[in-house]
Amino acid sequence: MSRTAPWIGALGAGALLAGVFLYATQPAREAAWVACLVGGLAGIGWFVVARWASVTRFWQGRSAKEGTNSALLVVFVLGILGAINYIASNHPK
Repeated sequence: MSRTAPWIGALGAGALLAGVFLYATQPAREAAWVACLVGGLAGIGWFVVARWASVTRFWQGRSAKEGTNSALLVVFVLGILGAINYIASNHPK
């Protein structure tokens, strides 16, 4: 179980990316992108359960905490810029 977990996790990440891509390009094919997203989450979940010790060891490191803070800040700033763009496009002069 432990030897196959990285492969299943990588396939899960690929399936998630494929699901997001399908949703962005072909939203009418709902069954395909939903199946990819569900399969991707299942694969990543399998990896986390099988390699719980290594996952917790990774998140205890300082670089992971700083990286998470940086990623959240980027998402926050992009959200603010998106809100400003939405307001500006809906209220022209």
